[in-house]
Amino acid sequence: MSVSLPESLVQQMDGLTKERGFAGRSDFVRAAVRDFITREVQPVASALEHADAYPHVLVARMKALGLFGALVPRAYGGLGLDVTTYARVIEEICRGWMSLAGVLLVLLAHIGVYLVGQLMAVVP
Repeated sequence: MSVSLPESLVQQMDGLTKERGFAGRSDFVRAAVRDFITREVQPVASALEHADAYPHVLVARMKALGLFGALVPRAYGGLGLDVTTYARVIEEICRGWMSLAGVLLVLLAHIGVYLVGQLMAVVP
């Protein structure tokens, strides 16, 4: 399973943080997630919740944003977020739809267990 962030998005994050007045990557990531929640999640969250439907399109979009690699170091293809920024990302997702945050948290837990196993196999 690949959790890598598209290189163009990494370059965009690094370049726009100063250009657009963001204090750092943390602010940029939070703003990007807030925009995603406002534009794409909130308009459909209630309907999906009432239909008891899995949010396939939203999960695919979160994958494209690199959110499933939020805590994975950049050297391994993730966003490499610090824990505070990660908490802010989860906070923004919860603001839009708590169930969607649950999807992310469960999958990140599985990814984390996998990565710990992989790192233990290669790190002396």
